[in-house]
Amino acid sequence: MSKVLVALPTAHEHLHAQLERLREAGCEVVFNRQGRLLSEDELVAALEGVAATIAGTEPYTERVFAAAPQLKVVARSGVGYDAIDVAAATRHGVAIAMGFGANHNAVADYAFSLMAALASKLLPYHTLVAEGGWRRSAHMPLWRATAGIIGLGRIGRALAQRCHGFEMRILAYDVVPDDGFAQRHGVELVDLDTLFREADFVSVHAPLRPETRHLIGERELRLMKPTAFLINSSRGPIVDEKALALLEIEADTNRQFGIFLQ
Repeated sequence: MSKVLVALPTAHEHLHAQLERLREAGCEVVFNRQGRLLSEDELVAALEGVAATIAGTEPYTERVFAAAPQLKVVARSGVGYDAIDVAAATRHGVAIAMGFGANHNAVADYAFSLMAALASKLLPYHTLVAEGGWRRSAHMPLWRATAGIIGLGRIGRALAQRCHGFEMRILAYDVVPDDGFAQRHGVELVDLDTLFREADFVSVHAPLRPETRHLIGERELRLMKPTAFLINSSRGPIVDEKALALLEIEADTNRQFGIFLQ
């Protein structure tokens, strides 16, 4: 009987039908019961006797693969493999699988909802009312605002379609641009500098790779309008958070970034 580790901390609560298929196939299913992401040490311990994992973003390192010689498959529940040492997996004969198409609509919904919340100052208003206050102030419209999408893959394209419904001007940057999609959906393919200068909302949907780490640094942040918002629902290190913090605390800046980092 093959043992399968479900490393996602809450999968046992909502993936009943899918996990039952594994049991019907003769697999023994074991769970991460920590209620959080497993550390490297915890993952090493949990992988004893395990042939496959349904993985989240726990660290699959050289040490982890070396300690689990029976491991054959790491199947990510989402997309992106920056938490997996792919070269080490290859050396140890472990196949890596992704859940392409599993969550792009949910992430696009999330990114668009953040745009709407930022435009309407939903969080500050909620906090104010929860504390017993009440005040009205002007805020920017989402309708016909300019959205800048970095990464026009599945998630970026889905977000563009949502923005289109609000008659937004849609700017997009991608290293391999989808010209056909852009033409069909009224997306303007631009360089990064143009996107940062002109967008009211910059939404990041790029994978974390060496070339995208700190893709957004001090220079790019300074290009943004003082009223613009940055939303990163991809990977945190794409944004240089030290540069972001420095810009936030500058005494002479009037910038007020609305930042959501994944």
